[in-house]
Amino acid sequence: MTISSSNALSTPFDQFETMRYTCATRHYFRSLCDRFLQNQLDRIESETYALLASLLSRYTLGESSSVPAEFAENVLISILYTIGIGLKPMSVINAVNLVKSSRVDQLFEIGQKRICIKINTVKHRHLEVLKTRCPVNNHVYQSTIRGGIKGFLKLYDPIYAAHEIHITADYPTASPRPVSEGVEFIIDYLEAIYLENLILSAFPKKAILDCMRRYHRHYAIMIVNLLDIMMTQALGCLYAGRPPLQLNLSATDAAQLYTVLSMKEDLSETIHLGLLHLIVLLNLTASSLASNYLLAYERELYHNFHFAIETDTLEQRLCIVRSPIKRDLVFVDASTTMPLPDYRRLYHELISCRHAKDQCQLLLKDVHNFRDLENLLLDVPMPPETLHRLFRKLPDITLAALLVRHPFATSEYDPDENDSDRALRQALSLYMQSLAPDEHLSLHNLSASVTFKQQTFSKQLSASRHTPK
Repeated sequence: MTISSSNALSTPFDQFETMRYTCATRHYFRSLCDRFLQNQLDRIESETYALLASLLSRYTLGESSSVPAEFAENVLISILYTIGIGLKPMSVINAVNLVKSSRVDQLFEIGQKRICIKINTVKHRHLEVLKTRCPVNNHVYQSTIRGGIKGFLKLYDPIYAAHEIHITADYPTASPRPVSEGVEFIIDYLEAIYLENLILSAFPKKAILDCMRRYHRHYAIMIVNLLDIMMTQALGCLYAGRPPLQLNLSATDAAQLYTVLSMKEDLSETIHLGLLHLIVLLNLTASSLASNYLLAYERELYHNFHFAIETDTLEQRLCIVRSPIKRDLVFVDASTTMPLPDYRRLYHELISCRHAKDQCQLLLKDVHNFRDLENLLLDVPMPPETLHRLFRKLPDITLAALLVRHPFATSEYDPDENDSDRALRQALSLYMQSLAPDEHLSLHNLSASVTFKQQTFSKQLSASRHTPK
């Protein structure tokens, strides 16, 4: 492991200024040293390894020699990233002078303080994102901005892994994925989502929900960017002569739109003017961050429309109002229940079981109808691993019925929801995430066809459930 990676000649400070914006933070300190601090490299390297040894000793309670080489390498990257994050906001000449006059551990502390400030920025921006989030129960979107960012704040280690984020950040933003790392990545990522939320909040909520339902009946489990769908739809409405913010297009409108756009001599200019018109309709302030963000996405929108026209797939890019598809319904009997004494006996047997395997065997052996199964899943405290084991053994139709009764991709937190209901819904969510994509989609397809023979079941269940004493 070495800090210096090249013997590049020194360059004027003004030519190096752009490095603050283009150089990855983990490499910034090293690049600064290579360019302007050649005569200081031995001291800097010695102090850096002394700091590394100190941090490893603190981590292992005095046994620093016991850590794997890969871990030590990662801590070194974290040190360089932290120092870089402290130096980047300064002018190059001030940063060089600070390095000359400071020890590496002092530079590290400066970086740590700046990271703390950025973590507070993440918390503030996260609250803004939550307040402006779109009311669409797309699982990736909702789980990323609710649980994903909380996961980052919980797992982020600013000392030993400051350059890592520990989450997948699955939701794709309209802007390119940030190339930054660590807390800087999360700030950039949240900023993009926040600006997209601001734009989407200008559309009527019902229009967005209707548009997503027309986009795909399984939109809740798809990985899609909401802004791309809404802006494509709004531009389509604009050129088809429909109210753009209502996001409502018919197949006839789409055909007309194809004719209108294919006749345009300069499609790029057409998209540009359309976006400017939408910015006004969306009440976005000219030159604001949100309007600039939207205009930066103009090129991608142009390519989408151009490709759709060239390949005659424009109707597939738009969310068209279509005739409802007739489905064969699968009926689940939710009215039959076992006698109350038998239910109580089984309940007490289940809570006395010490192993997940025994609980699963009892349920599979003694429960023969959906309503009793659901009641027991809600009445008997079971850890997620027990429920996961049980879900693997249940018939697909039973799982599909549970998904209908306890949908996990909800867009809003319900304060009135029981702990047992929430636990079951979360367990179903975890189980669905563990499935292969084709199994996941198959269960959702099946759940779309489920209906219950007892029509009042969903309304009466909570009142009629009999928790044994």
